[in-house]
Amino acid sequence: MNWSLKILKINTLPFLLGFISFWVIILLPLYSCVAQISHFSQFYYAPTLTNPASISLNGEMSARLNIRNQRIGAGQNYSTALFTFIYPLLDEKKTINRGAASLSLLNETAGANSLLRTTGVLATFAYNLQVENELFLSFGLQGGYFQRSINTAEIRTESQYLDGFDASAPINEKIPVFRSGYALVNAGMLFYKENLRQEVPYYLGIGLYYLNKPDLSFYNQPSTLPIATIFSGELKVFDNEQFSIHPNFRLIVREPQTAANIGGLGRYYFNNFDEGARRSFVGAGIWYNTARIAVFGLQLEKSNYTFGVSYDISLANNVPSRQISNAVEVSFAWRNITDRNKNKRALPLSNGNNNRIEFVEGTQIIIRQPIEIITPQKVFPLSDAEKALFDEDLLFEEEKTDLLPK
Repeated sequence: MNWSLKILKINTLPFLLGFISFWVIILLPLYSCVAQISHFSQFYYAPTLTNPASISLNGEMSARLNIRNQRIGAGQNYSTALFTFIYPLLDEKKTINRGAASLSLLNETAGANSLLRTTGVLATFAYNLQVENELFLSFGLQGGYFQRSINTAEIRTESQYLDGFDASAPINEKIPVFRSGYALVNAGMLFYKENLRQEVPYYLGIGLYYLNKPDLSFYNQPSTLPIATIFSGELKVFDNEQFSIHPNFRLIVREPQTAANIGGLGRYYFNNFDEGARRSFVGAGIWYNTARIAVFGLQLEKSNYTFGVSYDISLANNVPSRQISNAVEVSFAWRNITDRNKNKRALPLSNGNNNRIEFVEGTQIIIRQPIEIITPQKVFPLSDAEKALFDEDLLFEEEKTDLLPK
């Protein structure tokens, strides 16, 4: 049975404009009911918290770790750790990217001695629909369960302050158990281009989080979390095989304001397919966050690992705002865990005959399907007259067609 994906003949520019217009019309009424959620400044390295559909990019198996630590006051921090495992969904020959599935574990702590803790798990599925040769439209769906709790063992009362503080003294207060759990349903859509190097020159996506409006209350009174909307995109504007420039952005819609990271990355490449199809590079970036924060980032990408670090600096004049805004992030990814698609990558062509372009250790190979098989023609023996003709000496005169005996 042939499970190959049918190629759609779609004009790229009108399709892209229609894609953007559709989502703008649908999402404008939601702007007034968006809640704040946790995000990483290196949003391009945290796909599950930016857009569920973006896990399908590159079609490679990977394990990712993102860690963020943010100051929220003297001796108090807000820390987030996210681990994600992504498994690509390839065709039978393990060459064509059909989508991906992922599992993420998240742990957040806030306050002195991690007073407030949130833990959860997210499962994500994304499916790729090919629009043209290297253009894809990915649809993502995500579900998860989270639990919030307050560590009552870290609560201090005046009963522990006698002749100084005594942590072993009883608090002499009856404190209820603060714990609540809630489920999440998120979705996303991503339009992107992926070339034969498994690089993404541009993408544009929209993610919708908390579609089920979960209740986060510790008490009986409901406290629902409104829908959150995230726009993200990137466009490569310059590439001379050694340097490239990639402006990108992330827009988070919140109430009563929106927050956006706007900036870009510059990359220097130090190999030419010597280590595989994808180029290795070091990069640096800078972004401006509309909450008056500057973000500086560095990155290193090789064929099987990625490392990134960033630092948020508040541009506000007041000290409390600076204490809240400063943050540091570290991201690490182990990519191509197996060799299933390390040296071989294919994209189908849309010329109607199911041709494929494969990339084998940096060499582009075009495979035409169905393959034409040419059988050798039957050999007939020469007649006696033909043999006699070749036995004679022949003279070929230039620009004449007659064969003349010598």
